Amino acid sequence: MSPLLPFLLLHLILGQSLGDLFQWTERDKVQITIKFKGYARLSRTNNIGKLLGDYGNKYGLQWDEMDVTEGGRCSETSGTVVERYQAHIMDCNEFQKYLYNLKPRRYNIEMVHIICDRIAATICLARSCSLDEYKQMAITSYDCSPFQPSTNFSGK
Repeated sequence: MSPLLPFLLLHLILGQSLGDLFQWTERDKVQITIKFKGYARLSRTNNIGKLLGDYGNKYGLQWDEMDVTEGGRCSETSGTVVERYQAHIMDCNEFQKYLYNLKPRRYNIEMVHIICDRIAATICLARSCSLDEYKQMAITSYDCSPFQPSTNFSGK
């Protein structure tokens, strides 16, 4: 009996290609809303690329596996820009811990709001953030929903 027979039977029963069995679902994606200081597009692209690239390196994820997608701008006020991204992160809790352990002001990112599965968290990456800033970041993140992918992101 061929070792491929179980896979062939599975393919016939489910009526889909084997490649489709391993596709990511929307639930596996993390929505990442980021508040940047400043308007420079290249700077934002470099910083999100570095942030997710460093995370991937630490946890053994290749850039292509994370399938980062840019969702567009949520708001732009008084020297800050809030943008939305989506990425495949293997473990949302690990990503959240990773963000909590970053040094303040690293990547020129002030705040991050993540939504994945049943977790939502707003994390301050500035030296300090007020309670009002936390509230506003969460509101902006949810007002920016639903996620509308604009482009596949190649910030690496």
